[in-house]
Amino acid sequence: TKTFNLEVKVDPVNNLNYVVSNTSYLRNTTFPTLTPTFGGHSHPITFSVLPSLPDGLTINSSTGVISGTPLAIAPMDDYIISATNDGGVKTFEFSFEVRVDPVSTLNYPIANSYRRDFTIDKVVPTFGGNSHPITFELTPDLPAGLTFDDQTGEISGTPSAITASKEYSLKLINDGGTKEFK
Repeated sequence: TKTFNLEVKVDPVNNLNYVVSNTSYLRNTTFPTLTPTFGGHSHPITFSVLPSLPDGLTINSSTGVISGTPLAIAPMDDYIISATNDGGVKTFEFSFEVRVDPVSTLNYPIANSYRRDFTIDKVVPTFGGNSHPITFELTPDLPAGLTFDDQTGEISGTPSAITASKEYSLKLINDGGTKEFK
């Protein structure tokens, strides 16, 4: 009689990779779907990531696909993806941030002059780009009777005094910075 040892095993995942073409993504903009590739004869059973992805992004624990729309700003961070099977764990590390850009364009449909004691149509700004302001700053102060809403940028009211023409500066502020329009 001859005895021998026999082992049946599973190799760990080999060559785990994600093609990451960017390190900076915009909040509230669809994240490009990241799909893992791996080599060898073994496939992952589960995927996980540390630290947690920013709000709005998910990793599918069965496929490893990362997708979604980031809902919050996140500083540059290193994310470690783990692909696990009965043979062990293989990791892949990549870094990215989620940012918001300052407002890029502004349309402010305001007239060059208004008549005293006549209510103006509410002036409502519109914006271009992928972000919107959080607050507004207007300098100098508007003529008496007109009001400026620093949360919406709207101007309304009834001018009650005659004034000379003035140049106004409007700052639009968000998490991406400040943009000034004159």
